[in-house]
Order: sequence, then C-alpha cells, then structure tokens
Amino acid sequence: LSDDRLVLYGHSLGTMPGAHTVAYSQVMSSKKLILEAPQTIDDVLMQDATGLSLPASMVTDFGYDIPEALNNYHGHLLWIHGTADDVASYPNMLHVYENYDNPLKEAFIIPDGSHAAVEEVPPFSEDINTMQADVETCMNWLKEQGLSDDRLVLYGHSLGTMPGAHTVAYSQVMSSKKLILEAPQTIDDVLM
Repeated sequence: LSDDRLVLYGHSLGTMPGAHTVAYSQVMSSKKLILEAPQTIDDVLMQDATGLSLPASMVTDFGYDIPEALNNYHGHLLWIHGTADDVASYPNMLHVYENYDNPLKEAFIIPDGSHAAVEEVPPFSEDINTMQADVETCMNWLKEQGLSDDRLVLYGHSLGTMPGAHTVAYSQVMSSKKLILEAPQTIDDVLM
C-alpha cells in the first residue's frame, strides 16, 4: 500500500487517533482523511460527556487536540456530521471543520442526523432506503471529485452492511468490486 492510496477514517473517538495519525505518523503519510461525528479536544469531550466544566486531565491523559493536529496536515478532509448529534455536539465540532485552513476540505452535513443511534431512525423498511440514499449521495460526491470505480472501497458496519452490499450489487452511480463488511447483518427477517 502506498501513501497516495491510504485513506484514514475515524468515527467519534476514532477521529482523535485518525487526525493525529495523518498529522504525525512516521510510518506512512496519508493525504486523505474522513472524520465522521468527530470529537475535538479532550477537554470539550469531557465537558460534553459530563455536562460539567471539568478538565479532561481529571480522568485521562488523552492529550488529543484535533484542530491542532490538523494544523500539521495538508491533505484532503471529508468532514461528516449530523446536526442533532447529542454525543459530539454539532456546534462544538463545527469549528474542527471551519479551522482547517485548506481548500481540500468538504463538509457533508446531515440535517437532524444523530451520532449513529439506530433507535432514532424510522421503521426498518424506510431506514434501509434512507441509508441507501445516503450511500448514493456520498458516491455521487466522490465521483464528482474524480474517484474512479477501481479505487472505490465500500465499508459497512452492522446495519450499514445492508446498504453497502446492496450498493455493490445494484448501484447505478459507481461500480465497486471491493466491499468490507464488519459485524454484518443478514436479512431483515433475521434482524427483526
């Protein structure tokens, strides 16, 4: 794997080591970073989690600061966040995107989107269509940015494996031959 093919993805707490890896890694130098529902700095994480004005140093020595790490990163950034996220609050996390001073950035804002709470979505038959529409929207954007079919890798976790597999089989937008399924679901009858 070469540096130009490496894309780092982080969700929630995973955005902290993801951002630090692209900024400071001595092993590989990725120029592509996806942050979904990102955290920001350890103190804000502590305050959002507890509702109290406490420094993170009271319970951890994380020392993570995504905006500071991004000052040392000069590649592509895809920032994905829901406006109704009650774990990593949208207003607090928006400054991660706004402070990244680079034209190679794109925000994908999900109106009324939560942190990924499945219990907040509509009944399953509607949800799979919503997830599928979200995948197709992302793929349209990636195609507009110049991504070719041979470089597209789809990843799905849990319920996300269903639209991921469906997309590989039926998408009219792009044709991927690479699919990663983590903790996959099978069919809706088994799920329910």
